[in-house]
Amino acid sequence: MRASQLKMQNVKTAWLPQMELSGQASLQSDVPHVGDIPAMPFTIPSASKDQYKVALDVSQTIYDGGRTQLRSQLENLEGELEQTDIETQLQKIREVVTQLFFNVFILEAQKKQLNYISSDLDARLKEMNVALASGAVLKSALSSLKVEQLRLSQRLIAVEQSQKQLLNSLSLFIGREVPSSNELVAPRMSDFTSPIARVEYDKFNLLQSSADAGIKLHQQNRRPVLAAFGQAGYGNPGYNMLNNEFDTFWLVGVKLKWTPWDWKQSRRSREVAEHQKELINFQRESFDLQQKRELLEVSGLAQQYLQFMEKDEEIIELQSEVTDDYRNQLKNGAITSSDYVSELNAEARARLDRDLHELQYLQSLAQQQQVGVIAAQNEESIDR
Repeated sequence: MRASQLKMQNVKTAWLPQMELSGQASLQSDVPHVGDIPAMPFTIPSASKDQYKVALDVSQTIYDGGRTQLRSQLENLEGELEQTDIETQLQKIREVVTQLFFNVFILEAQKKQLNYISSDLDARLKEMNVALASGAVLKSALSSLKVEQLRLSQRLIAVEQSQKQLLNSLSLFIGREVPSSNELVAPRMSDFTSPIARVEYDKFNLLQSSADAGIKLHQQNRRPVLAAFGQAGYGNPGYNMLNNEFDTFWLVGVKLKWTPWDWKQSRRSREVAEHQKELINFQRESFDLQQKRELLEVSGLAQQYLQFMEKDEEIIELQSEVTDDYRNQLKNGAITSSDYVSELNAEARARLDRDLHELQYLQSLAQQQQVGVIAAQNEESIDR
């Protein structure tokens, strides 16, 4: 914007007096003179062939047909267009930050479920150690649980490392260190109720206005320009060419400049501007279609995740009952540790699916917000 303001100030100087100081020294082969006339009792003087002049020329525009005003308007529009370009880039960065933000919480949900499995395995290992001491179970059953616990530790390390990388990327974008997900506020549905105004529409409007102003400028370039001018200087000779002495001189006046015929340059320029307006309209329509397509896509995803969430609690309840039953059977030695671990993982996956579906639903709302329109949503908040 600072550059645009400077350009506008330059344009407005057209209404300020324009001054030019010049100096000249010359030697010429001949000068106007009158030859000797025998009947004349005196000699008519003539200018010297070496001439010197220093002059100050001043001009002041009186009427320019509205050119300066339109040029100022165009520069102002150009500055606003540059601002929309910056805002568009910032909007893209916000989208990347939003994606990183949700990915961090998705990995946090995975860590939560892995820790849930780990805690349960620790409890089962304690029970199995007691059962092994009494001879109720075989050592292989205990070893199988330990192997599963080690694999779980590997998965947890991978998730933590991935989350660390995401947090580093997020810190880079927001310019502030985010050491852990605890520094972030978990997303809620109320965070995504207000649509974000798409700066692209502002840009299309500005481009249309710029094209209209360009058409007017081409029309007004045909209008006459009226200016006052003046010159003052010192030299030899002055305005009196017959006075071969250094002298001061000055003049003032007005001048009119008008180009009644420009060989259809203005007409062709208007046609180019009209073509640009048609292209801008086409770009706006294409952007509208893209936004509508994205809105339909993310709205469909939001409805899908809502339906998934309705079933998640029922799935978790039923799977928990199965896991509890297998836990009792494991204590009695009726099943192997692998059978139990399989059902425990199934319950953990069900819980993870619920958390993921909640995050994916919120993410779809965030995407709708970024598209610029929020479809009608269930107003009940989702507690994580």
